[in-house]
Amino acid sequence: MAKLIDTENINRYFNGFTGNRRNLDSHKESEHFNAYIFEEIALKPKYYPLGRFPSNPDYALYFMQQAAVNLALNDKNDIRSINGPPGTGKTTLLKDIFADLVVQQALAISNLSNKVIQGSLAYWQNAKLGVLPRSISDKNIIVASSNNGAVQNIVNELPVKEEIPKCFQDQLEKANYFKDISNSQLKGEGFGKDRYIISELLNDKNWGVFSLEGGNSINMNKLLLNIEAIEKDLEEDDQSNTG
Repeated sequence: MAKLIDTENINRYFNGFTGNRRNLDSHKESEHFNAYIFEEIALKPKYYPLGRFPSNPDYALYFMQQAAVNLALNDKNDIRSINGPPGTGKTTLLKDIFADLVVQQALAISNLSNKVIQGSLAYWQNAKLGVLPRSISDKNIIVASSNNGAVQNIVNELPVKEEIPKCFQDQLEKANYFKDISNSQLKGEGFGKDRYIISELLNDKNWGVFSLEGGNSINMNKLLLNIEAIEKDLEEDDQSNTG
């Protein structure tokens, strides 16, 4: 099915990269090692992420891990492959990339002259959907895999509070990244203006709503309920601040 679709990225995936290649051999003893290449494409201060996932600060990324993160966030390539057996830090790279994209979204939102997204896309009678500016929507993240377990390992692990060092947990508590919603069982009742969310707090497992699993209809309903609960939480918070 993919071969029947004619897009630049799919064609490049099937046909391979035909452009200029540069050897990124990081072994100092290698005859191909060239420190200038790494400085040029990845390790200048301007290439470093704006955000970092709140993992243990005692364990920074290795040299090539940091180079891969910086390249993924700054390089013009639309496709980037990171290969390695289990336990070599691929998920760790994704965490820092995700964190940076969240900070970039926050920066884009803060720079909007009008923080209210007006409805512009009609979907039913007079009802309209608001369309996010590209500066925000381009930083959205979808994790996809032919292996459900691989996606669950990433998506379900990211919000777990146990994985976050104590020095960051206190700050996350103050930030309140919709922590109660993340740890609750949600149920929607009613329609339209009479719509409301029933929330049952189950545990204190997660530090916030950072990632949600999609895919089948059950997961998608849960995901949409979380978004609906977040929206109502923001509306109530806005009303209390302006009251």
